[in-house]
Amino acid sequence: MGPFRSKAERLLPFLKGKDGRWNIAKMGLYREYFEAIRNSRNPKAKVKELFGNKYADMLSGFSGDNTESDIAIMSRTVKAYMGERYAGKKMFDSVTGATVSASGISAATKEAANKSANDYKTNSDVKEISILEPKAKTVEVNKGDSVDFSELKVKVVNKDGSVKEVEWKDFAASGLSITDEDGKAIENGSDLKIIR
Repeated sequence: MGPFRSKAERLLPFLKGKDGRWNIAKMGLYREYFEAIRNSRNPKAKVKELFGNKYADMLSGFSGDNTESDIAIMSRTVKAYMGERYAGKKMFDSVTGATVSASGISAATKEAANKSANDYKTNSDVKEISILEPKAKTVEVNKGDSVDFSELKVKVVNKDGSVKEVEWKDFAASGLSITDEDGKAIENGSDLKIIR
């Protein structure tokens, strides 16, 4: 588990209840803005284009070398904008120091909700799937890191009330899989790269 896990898990209460979907959308938008800035040739110009001069001025100290310091500065800038524009300050403050990791948790929650909705539409016997282990895990794309599902363990609740725990090694036998937004299977050891 990474050093940001406990901080990132502070996001979980914001993903529940009546505001859960709205907060998931905010975290998704945070991640889109963050990645757009991070992947641009001129991050300062990108911030100015997206948010205006006020926020571009927040990039003082930015080196452009994609260092930890640069990532923190970019994240802080996006959070400031999101906090003001979308009334997300309380949520973003709760995960200070781990916002990028928290956005990964949010994305996983959104994916699980979408899959759950699809299961309902397709009349699957699965009522609910929840991750038991690890509690939170984020893999950044375009870093050359391969995804590791070896510790993954989920609880599957069927519509008839039966419950079973499934480890990654038993996913295929249990009819479970992990896919990207386009439905392409993500396997253990996959290198997650975004092609733009």
